[in-house]
Amino acid sequence: MKDILFVYNLCGLANDNTDKWIEIIDKWLEYRKDFDIAVSACNVSDKCKTKFTEHFKGKDIKINYIEDKLPVNITFNLNCKLNPGYKYYLYCSSDVEPNNQKNIINKMVDFHKSNNNGITGAYVLHDSFHSKYNYIRDIVRKNHYTFKPGESFNCHFALYDGELIKYYNSFMPDVFESFATESVFYYVCAAINKNLGMLSGLEITLFHPHHDMDGASSFTTNKGWQFLYLVGDANKRLITDEGRQAGFGYEEVNRVMPHRKELYENNKCKNPTKLLEFVKKAVYLQPNEFNYMDINYDSKLI
Repeated sequence: MKDILFVYNLCGLANDNTDKWIEIIDKWLEYRKDFDIAVSACNVSDKCKTKFTEHFKGKDIKINYIEDKLPVNITFNLNCKLNPGYKYYLYCSSDVEPNNQKNIINKMVDFHKSNNNGITGAYVLHDSFHSKYNYIRDIVRKNHYTFKPGESFNCHFALYDGELIKYYNSFMPDVFESFATESVFYYVCAAINKNLGMLSGLEITLFHPHHDMDGASSFTTNKGWQFLYLVGDANKRLITDEGRQAGFGYEEVNRVMPHRKELYENNKCKNPTKLLEFVKKAVYLQPNEFNYMDINYDSKLI
């Protein structure tokens, strides 16, 4: 067992990209000396399953076929929970390619540890940041970057610290039905006294197409920051006075709920314990709200 579980996340709800998925997985397998690999395959066809079995036979790949229609946050977390004990869990969107980068994983881990990160991102072409975050784009291309309150990146390729599960019983925040997940990354990390960081694009630049190959938020037609999965409206769960008092912020790039600046000093939360209390119950589904073990899935080792 290696230190890292690489989770390749794909979804067949909008498009069947079986041949392209196989092509990209093969590229990542060239780097597998640095990680164990699991494929999270949500809502794929029987034809896809047959092709996967034939192509990857004997390559020691874990494939988790998920039959329920679920957000990618939950399918990623399920794969992590089914494979406990790793120091790090690496999220990879289905359309991210290694781009012939050398020592990708080791560089991410080195920066993750040296910068005390809870989550570490890697720069991907075309879609690393919201268009309003162009100033960060220039910084990241020059230097490794530690994000400030209210800042974040688009999560196409990110390393999650294994310690997150001790605090949140999960990894990626899972109350979100559409986009906006990344807007809370900083607070997930700050609440446990860790940073949110990204490597310089000079160190790592991965390929990502201009549009998501499997379809953006293909799980749902409710696309917006206000829509949460199973638990109602963000206005009632996230955009609250309790959250503001704890130093929480939400979708700040669109000024939905800016954090209170006076609750931070040198970009660090003054009261992380209070922030943790809010974050763990606000952006993560509670056991009485969702049971991961009720998901309809079939795990295979090929």
